[in-house]
Amino acid sequence: MSGGIGAHDDQAWAPVRQRFPVLRDTTYLNCAALGPMPDFLLATYQQAVLDRQYLTPGDAAARARAELAQYLGVEGASLSFWTNTTQAINVVAGSIDWRAGDEVVVNARDFPSNVLPWLRLRDRGVVVRAAEPEGGRLPLDAIMAQVTNKTRLVAVSHVLYHTGYRVDVDALGQVLHPRGILLSVDGIQALGLMRPPLSQVDFYMGASFKHLLGPRGLGLLYVRPEVAERLIPAMVGYASVTLDMEDAAGLADLVQGRAPLAYRDQASRFHLAHVNTEGLSALADLLTFFDSLGWDAITARVLHLSGLALDGLRQVPGVRLVTPLNDAERLSLAVFRVDGWDARALVDRLAARQIVCAARAGAVRAAFHVYNEASDVERLVTAVRELARGD
Repeated sequence: MSGGIGAHDDQAWAPVRQRFPVLRDTTYLNCAALGPMPDFLLATYQQAVLDRQYLTPGDAAARARAELAQYLGVEGASLSFWTNTTQAINVVAGSIDWRAGDEVVVNARDFPSNVLPWLRLRDRGVVVRAAEPEGGRLPLDAIMAQVTNKTRLVAVSHVLYHTGYRVDVDALGQVLHPRGILLSVDGIQALGLMRPPLSQVDFYMGASFKHLLGPRGLGLLYVRPEVAERLIPAMVGYASVTLDMEDAAGLADLVQGRAPLAYRDQASRFHLAHVNTEGLSALADLLTFFDSLGWDAITARVLHLSGLALDGLRQVPGVRLVTPLNDAERLSLAVFRVDGWDARALVDRLAARQIVCAARAGAVRAAFHVYNEASDVERLVTAVRELARGD
């Protein structure tokens, strides 16, 4: 299958759907929490285990780095791998030379992982200011209203997990950078669904287990090269420094204070030691798979499906949409409330009908990916309509 698949053509996307066994008996609309793995990863992991059993030399990390760099449109040297998004955010927060009185702006309603590491900086005298979303959106004006001449960094999520609103990070960075302000973006709800625009982003982090459809325990961090050189890593290991790990004399010089600790270039200074080789093999194969579909086609497909869902749901009496209808302000999520229903109770009732969604911030969140089709939307809308009227 090649790029350019029509967003509306369920038949053309059918071979993709067949690669996901969970869809045989489930309408799965929850990849924003946990993405299902495609069937070909079984062979990927089998080969990775065989390579380990026979100690076959491999290049999983190099291959994954190259695939990820191509996907993101950045240099491979600007990428480092971590356990999860939260760890990557903490690495960034702990590596900046904060001064008492510096300010950070966050989204007051963001996922805790993109708030708590910044709040922790209060111990170092950093002031944290919070932008308030407006009707589920986080517009540029709401963010900039919290920016002062003491702001050093703004931290946002690319796509808000509880509303589906997509922040224009490119426009945000264009406003922040002339003022010398760094932009950190949690991209976990966008990776695997679009090519993130990173030309105006200083830090972009995420993980493989959601829309990238990969393993747990594998996170990633992009650091803009010119910014990386100014950072002192919050954590250090033998892979972080220029010292050769076999250089006993060099280590002795460091211990005795006869030589300074020298960090590697760009994101290499954030490397610690070994990484999840098996997981990186999976990530490399997944990125090859996505690339074969075409990233523009993937984005158009998820926008089409989520748009169908939003359009269908808004016609159900008692349903109130949380996600914006404008394509430029959303991606794959369709978030809604139903009058008279607790979101968790509604999610449970949908699950009883083999329709898997999630409850977030008092609303129901349906997340679409390329393996979904129009019939999934129809099942969701029909079920919500029946439950809303008490059937």
